[in-house]
Amino acid sequence: MTDDIGLKRAFQVGSAHGCVVTFYVDDTSISGARAREVIEPIVAVLARHGLRVGRDKTKVMPAHSAQTITGQTINCGRPSVSRRKRDYVRELIHELKLRTPGAPLPHSHETRVVETRERLGGSSNFS
Repeated sequence: MTDDIGLKRAFQVGSAHGCVVTFYVDDTSISGARAREVIEPIVAVLARHGLRVGRDKTKVMPAHSAQTITGQTINCGRPSVSRRKRDYVRELIHELKLRTPGAPLPHSHETRVVETRERLGGSSNFS
């Protein structure tokens, strides 16, 4: 288990290089122009304080591509909805517009609408 001193030291290492270091449960994110440079020093700080970093889970996401952190898509430093999720919702809306007004939804459509509402509600509540 890591301690506050280790987290503070990781923040300091990132700040010294003009980067922002964030932690959420067991995820660590490093943002900034020099983020690649501080990965190893931050991993070393965390290791000294008892936290192991899974190398197979380490990803470098360049600024010009969608960045997914803790399951959320971040673009231009703010949360956004992924293209895939946006297209899926548009498809559902289109299907709903085509159906006969007042007619019950087929079970498969109803299930998709409910699942999507729950997922989007969770995403919007998280942001």
